[in-house]
Amino acid sequence: MRVWADVYDAIGNRLGDGPIINIRAASVNRILDSIGDFAVEISGADGRALDLLQAERRIIVTVEENGRPREMLHGIVRNLVWNETEGGKTFTVSGPDILNELARANLFYNAVYNNLAAQTILNSVFTHTPAWEVVCTDGTLTTLAFNGASVFTVVREIAKTTGLHFRLEEGRRVLFDAMGDDSGLKIYQSSGRGSFSENPDIALITRLEYRINSENIANVVSPSGADYLSMGLIYGVPQASYAVQQLINEFGAVYYLADFQSIYEYGEIQAVLSYPNIEAASLSVPDQTAGANALYQAAATWLARNSQPQRFYGCTLKNIRQTMRPGQKAFLQYKGDAWQGETQTWPVDILGDLWVIRVTEQFNQSGLAVNLELSEIDQAEQNDDEFMASFMEEVNRLE
Repeated sequence: MRVWADVYDAIGNRLGDGPIINIRAASVNRILDSIGDFAVEISGADGRALDLLQAERRIIVTVEENGRPREMLHGIVRNLVWNETEGGKTFTVSGPDILNELARANLFYNAVYNNLAAQTILNSVFTHTPAWEVVCTDGTLTTLAFNGASVFTVVREIAKTTGLHFRLEEGRRVLFDAMGDDSGLKIYQSSGRGSFSENPDIALITRLEYRINSENIANVVSPSGADYLSMGLIYGVPQASYAVQQLINEFGAVYYLADFQSIYEYGEIQAVLSYPNIEAASLSVPDQTAGANALYQAAATWLARNSQPQRFYGCTLKNIRQTMRPGQKAFLQYKGDAWQGETQTWPVDILGDLWVIRVTEQFNQSGLAVNLELSEIDQAEQNDDEFMASFMEEVNRLE
């Protein structure tokens, strides 16, 4: 196995008289619908590497196995830290992956996309970043408006409101579609399957991490767009998944969606979903209806993903030669006790294809290892900033 790093300036010119080879360790996090991060540890005696790896320069780490090179990570140098180890001094450079470039390109003002296909919007947005390529053939319609938004913000909002996904591919290339493509990877418990250990498409595990998150569950949701846009104009119109419901209270009419199976299991949990970028282009009925449809689509997507607890399965794999990416699916078979850190927990019985939510790939003196975070639900875990819901007691905001 060979591992090396090439360094580039911000506009893509390769720097130095050859690759950096004194790499002690490297790691990268790839996350569904998000910007990942990386870290690379290099011998402190490599003065040339230290000179090359200045702030905001780009780094590409390549791994070659069996004569087949592949890009392990592509990132932007933001931090440099010195380390004292038994083997001497090293330094670590870290930062976001190259997708962060899209967060630093802006559409500025009055970007309005009225009832347009995701493909059409993205092709327009990526004209602001000519070094980048977006691959999208999806015709899902949405209505959005932005002021001062970065290219990354627009990409993320299109995914959030259409139910589609995006991920970084090799180079400066973004794939944007429904995803769920088969990685070809099959993960089994090691017991009785040792003969498969040399097959790079079959991974063996003796331990499975398992946790459940129910913090963000809601099953009665009322979405709100810009300028108090609601789903009122499509109330009574047949929909593909959830019917639009109406509630009349002292503040007026509230339009919402409900998952009755979730209500039966967990009780009624209400939330208001805020979509400030879903804005009707005008007060005309067609434009208001397009806005209401976009609002419905966003809320229905959110409800489908958040009306049940989300279960996460984590496992560390060896002998994986492909680049695993979030948004793919992998087959998992495991029956037995699971773990949370050093604590053995309740039994798990899982058999089927799961979404790859997060991929952590690591290289060190022991070789390569890949940690996968898998789930039945196609979303990364939300944090407080991303969770835009409040209780239905605030329905006066919808007037």
